[in-house]
Amino acid sequence: MSSSQRTAMLASIGITGLLLGACGKSPPTAPAHVAAVSHAGLKPAAAPASAGRSRAIRSTPVAGAASAAVATATSAGPAAAHTILSPPPKTSPFMVTAVVLGNAVNAARQVTHPTDQFASSSQTIYATVATIGSVDRAALTSRWRYLKGAGIQFSTITQPIATDGPATTTFQVHNPDRWPEGRYEVTITLDGKPVAKRKFEITSR
Repeated sequence: MSSSQRTAMLASIGITGLLLGACGKSPPTAPAHVAAVSHAGLKPAAAPASAGRSRAIRSTPVAGAASAAVATATSAGPAAAHTILSPPPKTSPFMVTAVVLGNAVNAARQVTHPTDQFASSSQTIYATVATIGSVDRAALTSRWRYLKGAGIQFSTITQPIATDGPATTTFQVHNPDRWPEGRYEVTITLDGKPVAKRKFEITSR
């Protein structure tokens, strides 16, 4: 098959990207949200103080002066209350730890049989992205490319994520027809910065 024929075939493929994010504490919980993206065709793309006490103070007579006893008493009321704020607990940085490819996932949206070799008849390809650490809001994106010639980016899917522990985000691309044979690559970015890449191959088997 010529390069122009492969490009034409890719351009005619309708790709549907489905992504699910699972955010939670350890152990990971089930996915919390689902988002779907459709792609029509392929195109480039101090310690508290203690209370005071009352005490009596008597002066000592001074030589050459009339003796006089002076008694004074002082009383300190309860010390003012002090609030000591503990520093916020340290959290581990949010980062991607693994990207796993496969053609099937379980109920927890995790790839069941990791592989980087797919048959051209495999309609759906999954990429699960494992993360650790805490983040209030971040954006995970998967960018899928066919590496033949200059390469064609045929799918881009972004998933917002907020988590306070280990989480898994699952991306998928779907082709109802046969995939063009050759080398492919999926790149994962975190807030626009590439953090992981996985290459895979589609064959005629």
